[in-house]
Amino acid sequence: AEELVAALAGGAALSFSPDADEDDDLLPGDRVARAEAAVAEAPSEASPEEIAAELAREAAEKADETLPG
Repeated sequence: AEELVAALAGGAALSFSPDADEDDDLLPGDRVARAEAAVAEAPSEASPEEIAAELAREAAEKADETLPG
């Protein structure tokens, strides 16, 4: 503590950088938020119906592009 006071008196900046492991103990809600975010970012698979609908939509767009207009 005396070293910190001396450093501050000498014009040093005060900084705080917690250890990554300690951060989880300090902010337990953050661990839950990160887990929820990881689940939310997981790619979802399309159903066969969704795939068929997308392919049909793309085919219709291609057909519209090839028609003179």
